[in-house]
Amino acid sequence: MPEALRISIVIPNFNGAPYLGTCLDSIVSQRNADAEIVLMDGGSTDGSLDIARSYGAAISVLIAESDDANPTPSQGDRAFKR
Repeated sequence: MPEALRISIVIPNFNGAPYLGTCLDSIVSQRNADAEIVLMDGGSTDGSLDIARSYGAAISVLIAESDDANPTPSQGDRAFKR
């Protein structure tokens, strides 16, 4: 029998607090048990991280780093290296 497909839902965010809760509520309410939520925040200062943290284990991976002027090519890959 083939292995079940695992889906990763990746959400890029920077100061998106007004929309982040609605986005996460929508995903959490319909997500498959084999899906993971990966939230990549670019150093928000609007309370986005507080909103994200309030979802606890529903967010599988939370990366909160300030976007800098010269990111390394593999900076965004860190979430996927377990």
